[in-house]
Amino acid sequence: MAEYPLRYSPQALKYLSDHANEINFVAGSLGVSPLSAAAGIAREQTLESDIYLYQPRRVVGNPVRQTESYLLPYLGDWYLRRMYDATNKLDSETLIYPGASAVTHPMLFDVGPGNIKLRTAISLLDNYNSQYQGGADFLGLNRYNGNLPQFIGDLQDPGNPLTANISGLLASEATQFYKYHMTPAGWDFLPEDQKAAAVTQYYVRGPEKLTQEAGGLRYWFPDFSKPGSSFYNYKNNADVLRAALGYNTYPLDQNDPQTASASIGSFDSIPYAYVSVPTPPAISKNALNLSAQQAQLAAPSIGNALNSYGGLNAADLNASGPRIGNALIPQTDANAPADPSVATALATMALIRAFGLPPGTDTAMQPAAQP
Repeated sequence: MAEYPLRYSPQALKYLSDHANEINFVAGSLGVSPLSAAAGIAREQTLESDIYLYQPRRVVGNPVRQTESYLLPYLGDWYLRRMYDATNKLDSETLIYPGASAVTHPMLFDVGPGNIKLRTAISLLDNYNSQYQGGADFLGLNRYNGNLPQFIGDLQDPGNPLTANISGLLASEATQFYKYHMTPAGWDFLPEDQKAAAVTQYYVRGPEKLTQEAGGLRYWFPDFSKPGSSFYNYKNNADVLRAALGYNTYPLDQNDPQTASASIGSFDSIPYAYVSVPTPPAISKNALNLSAQQAQLAAPSIGNALNSYGGLNAADLNASGPRIGNALIPQTDANAPADPSVATALATMALIRAFGLPPGTDTAMQPAAQP
């Protein structure tokens, strides 16, 4: 089914601008692009204000959805968990096209400012809380263990950062899905906008539908004309999304005409930095005065080397590209690397310095999720 793409609405862009710090922080923490974490929300908010209000099916069904969704936070955790477990017994077609089944299975409702399916949100919450507990809970989601009423209530609250958290987790899950079906190298080859378009399609169409289309193929590529992707790619949507999230463009150095997108700020007093370099920049020899011998003595990973000699750690670098923080340092001539991952890491270092953070400053990015 095709979609009729629109420009992102002013309401959607304002929501993202108001929540930019939350979205950038979550994206940086999970090692995904803020565009990937935000585009699905932008699409749903645009359709909600410009299209959904005028669709007869939704006009008829919305009162039921809104009433049942409103009542869910007043039910007990055990009862909500039973409702969630019941959806795991449904066939894939019902999960993809719930229709009237959502009335008897409210976990199939889309709720909140991001129109995220409750079943999907709870699944992401469970997966996160099984991996990150106690001090490792960098998104603060452990508080929802045994408290689904609060979780569902917060997800429906436009002022709560939970939608940004869940959207980021969904982007991270989508990334792993595509890495499996496209291979990590195939996914890494895509530019940031194509990755965001693919993640938006996963957000919109859901893992069940895309898994069905992939048909178990190990090497499968998404169709960018499908819903979600076509919306992201429409006209200047990607550019206005960048602006809403506070992206700025900085030159890498006066001898290099290439530019990189970067966002920096803080959320809950925790600084973050996100950097995207569209193509491997040309890094002049000895730009960072880091010799191959120094790098090897520091550690076998780029993240540890730059942490020792420039102030960036593996978590910072993992947010700027796939596994950069743990990428091995070349045995020879680390100052003029051919490896794009190394070049991106060094470009990230230059950008962080451009922000005015002195060498050795802890940018305090939370640990990125490892593939």
